[in-house]
Amino acid sequence: MNKIYLKELYLTYPIMDLFHTLTKNLVVKIDEKEYPNWIYYFNKENKIIFEYNTKNGYFWCNYKLYWSIFYEKFGFNYNQIKYLTKDMVENHFKLGGITPQMSTLIHLH
Repeated sequence: MNKIYLKELYLTYPIMDLFHTLTKNLVVKIDEKEYPNWIYYFNKENKIIFEYNTKNGYFWCNYKLYWSIFYEKFGFNYNQIKYLTKDMVENHFKLGGITPQMSTLIHLH
């Protein structure tokens, strides 16, 4: 997906507003002893919305709490959500080279 197409999606849909609503006040948790390659992002209900594997770059997104919302609200397909998430997360969280993935099995490893 190219930058021009992403820009069109940003201009057509309130994507950033939804992203900011979903990621507002996230709590980052790291357990370097038990899970040295993982960063967890919890929402205000203390549920994991994202898991980031720093070793392989996979950025797991909770289907119910994140991925499905973009699908249901805007009708985006898997690749649209994946590339939009990559762009938003890399810019908002200042993470480079991530590979977003949808997961129905978000949990501590």
